[in-house]
Amino acid sequence: MNNDNAVGALETFEWDQTWIEHTEDLSAPRVLYIGDSISIPTRAKLNGIFGETLRVDGFASSKAADHPHFTESVRLFASQQKSPYRAVLFNNGLHGWHLRAAEEYPLYYARVISQLRALFPGAAFILLLTTPVKDSECDTRVRARNRAAAEIAQQSGLRVVDLYHADPALPSYLSADGVHFTDEGYRVLSETIAAVLRETVLADEK
Repeated sequence: MNNDNAVGALETFEWDQTWIEHTEDLSAPRVLYIGDSISIPTRAKLNGIFGETLRVDGFASSKAADHPHFTESVRLFASQQKSPYRAVLFNNGLHGWHLRAAEEYPLYYARVISQLRALFPGAAFILLLTTPVKDSECDTRVRARNRAAAEIAQQSGLRVVDLYHADPALPSYLSADGVHFTDEGYRVLSETIAAVLRETVLADEK
């Protein structure tokens, strides 16, 4: 349920969670993962996979693509980091259900991408498609949003990681709330992203 106010349509509970992995490490390549609550355990597993080889920071948020302070909030967080980001992972698809899939969502999604790319000009920008949900109506909207995101990525020449189809068994790893995942589900998601980071970030380290 959303409430209209001065900054647009907000959800009942708005939140941000930020994370900088091992702030003392200024030598390992660093990636920023911008996403929703799915990104939090996935980021943790990515740091477990890479250890000292690659550090993955996180900006997780309920902010929808049309939130006027989205990029501003990311900018404030990123200003605390001493090392430049080699890559930025971006997902925004499980919040902002007030946005119409065919018209508003692609418009705001593309705008946020443009703003974030300007904020991190030297980073490889990687779009993560949104994960499946159990509710059929919401899942239909997720698939529509993923199609829009993939089209925008193609137009912009950006790489896409299809988390929706990361594994045929992924829907069976949904937890009781129908949105989040079991530990095995998050393992699948993190391994899928890790494979791309090895190609786009760590390949330059060899």
